[in-house]
Order: sequence, then C-alpha cells, then structure tokens
Amino acid sequence: MSRPSTTQRGYGYLHQRRRERMRPLVEAGIVRCARCQEMIAPGERWELDHAPGKQGYLGPSHFKCNRSAGGKVGAAITNAKHHGWSRQW
Repeated sequence: MSRPSTTQRGYGYLHQRRRERMRPLVEAGIVRCARCQEMIAPGERWELDHAPGKQGYLGPSHFKCNRSAGGKVGAAITNAKHHGWSRQW
C-alpha cells in the first residue's frame, strides 16, 4: 500500500504557497506560535499548522508544538479503538 500523495495529505501546492507567503514574517521573528503563543525565533523550525480536521489553518506553529498536537490526536484515535481492558480475561 503506497503512501497518499502530498496533496492528498493536505500539503499540496496551495499549502506550500501559503507557507512561503508567511515565511518572511516568521523569519523576521514577528509571529507567535498558533499553539503556545510564544514567538517563533528567526531560523527556528516551524510549520504551517492545520486546523482540526484539516479544515483551514491555525497559522505558523513551532515544529515541536505542531508535532506534539498531531501526536495527541493520533494517540486519541488509537486509544478510541481499544475499548476497555487491553487483555481479555
């Protein structure tokens, strides 16, 4: 099974274009992280953060903040699949 394309995953041309438009502001150090509200320092890793369900964008976020939020969503999905105890008695 192949991995979905960049566009199918929500990171296609329009996403990349929007990110490039925000780059000068982020690189100037005048943008706050959409997740933690701290400033994103020039040269710091950042991503254009999707809103829940990939319905639009929250804005630029620290790389770590964005990935942490995604991990929590993934964990919630995985945990929802496990109803009750992990072992059948």
